[in-house]
Amino acid sequence: MKNLKSILFLIFAVVTITILSSCSSKKDNNPVNPGNPSASQITMTLNGDGYSNQAVTLSNGISSYSVSENYTAVLFSGKAGSDSLYFYVIFAGNQTGTKSWDDNNGVIMFKSTTSGGSSYLGVTNGSLNVTSYEAVGGKVSGTLSGQIVEATSSNTIDITNGSFTGSRIADIP
Repeated sequence: MKNLKSILFLIFAVVTITILSSCSSKKDNNPVNPGNPSASQITMTLNGDGYSNQAVTLSNGISSYSVSENYTAVLFSGKAGSDSLYFYVIFAGNQTGTKSWDDNNGVIMFKSTTSGGSSYLGVTNGSLNVTSYEAVGGKVSGTLSGQIVEATSSNTIDITNGSFTGSRIADIP
């Protein structure tokens, strides 16, 4: 349960920083929106629960490290057909390496459609390889693959060919 609280805290913090940064009037030297945001994206192939080997690219990738929780979250948003998707890559620490999905490392996906929303969790049957973890203003990059499970129906989506890069914003205390 502590891990879930930590993950939810980190997601809330990243989303809050993103919203606050969009309201800032000072655009130069802004550590919340560094680098080239167009190069911050995740690409992957989804298969299952309404997707049939569908190649998906989500943009607007940002990454932040929570010092107090010792977690990194990388957030992406975009569309897959008419679905709005929000995809989170979450892992313990702030360094490169291969991590099997478990209570500390995994993915979360929220899907919003005209008929409602769905939440998917990937904490088993997957892996994440963080290949680059740069300083604030740089990028957090890696690859991933695995299976995510919808929270209420237990329907699954297989993720293959996952590759991500997110701009690293300021650490969260």
